[in-house]
Amino acid sequence: YGPSNETAHADQEWVDRRRLRDAAAVYALTALDYCGQRE
Repeated sequence: YGPSNETAHADQEWVDRRRLRDAAAVYALTALDYCGQRE
């Protein structure tokens, strides 16, 4: 799972900010849940 795969390891590699933000939120919420914390 991650923010993008279409341009991974390409000459012009980039990630859309919205996808990066959404992935970061998923990672953060998953970590909080794993640690028994709430949002």
